[in-house]
Amino acid sequence: MLTKRVLFGSLAILLAGLSCSRENLLTLPAPAPAIAGTYASLPGTLPLPIAGDSVTVTLTSVASDTVDVTVQASQRGQPVFVLQYPKLPVVQQVEGSVKGTNCINYLIRLKPGTDSSVFYMTCRDINVLQYARLLESPYYTGQAARFRKL
Repeated sequence: MLTKRVLFGSLAILLAGLSCSRENLLTLPAPAPAIAGTYASLPGTLPLPIAGDSVTVTLTSVASDTVDVTVQASQRGQPVFVLQYPKLPVVQQVEGSVKGTNCINYLIRLKPGTDSSVFYMTCRDINVLQYARLLESPYYTGQAARFRKL
């Protein structure tokens, strides 16, 4: 009786393995290079943890899934304050859309492992980086500071 169960279990695993082919695999782009770049704050955005006339965020890819984040505030065109967050992981989240296709959201926690602030980009707003505190969860509500890619 036990040998029949083992035989059928092994056969089921073998068939499941054969049914997955390379054609069915989803290949995702490397997350860090996909969102790397410099982003400028858009007018009317919510308060940030850094103050100035304008704020830029630079995401520098340091590995396929890791970025260095630099947030710089300027006052009258002069840099006044810089925040740096080295080697932060970039998380990809695949989201199904209404049209049946999948798109990718990106998330960067500024202090991984804690309830920290995040930068994120949704597939609904390509090239728009958003900033929110997790205290404002869920953070995909549109209630976030927004930055357009330069």
